[in-house]
Amino acid sequence: MSEPEPKDLADTLFGVTRRLRWHVNERMRAAGLSFARLRVLDTLTEGPQRMRDLSNALNVAPRTITGLVDALEADRLVARSPHATDRRVTVLTITPEGKRQLTTASKVRSEVISELFGALSAHDRVELDRILGTLRDAVPDPPDGWKKPGAGRGMAT
Repeated sequence: MSEPEPKDLADTLFGVTRRLRWHVNERMRAAGLSFARLRVLDTLTEGPQRMRDLSNALNVAPRTITGLVDALEADRLVARSPHATDRRVTVLTITPEGKRQLTTASKVRSEVISELFGALSAHDRVELDRILGTLRDAVPDPPDGWKKPGAGRGMAT
């Protein structure tokens, strides 16, 4: 077997990432919560957020957050309320139903990821972790507005 070209490795990595994300998202949708909605709810567990702060934390356009929040609010998973001192600002909080659905979807997400990575031996998982860590460390840090999960091991985005 010949050594793969870096471009081919990148294409494979991007393809696997796309398929992994699609598969996990489909299983989560079946449980009632898409990956995008899970990310919003998960971020709101850190405390009330302004729309702009939520948009920055998730690295998405404000228009995207507005659509997600509108849908989550319609489903009573988030609530909007006025800011305590600035009436121009709306604050978002996760509701008890939002917390319940987040817990359910998080379990589904963990189960499907465990199933998928169960196809790898323990040795392969250690090697994959080492290799991905090396790649992560070779990539420049994103701009300040981007949320940086702890040591690069937070919820995939």
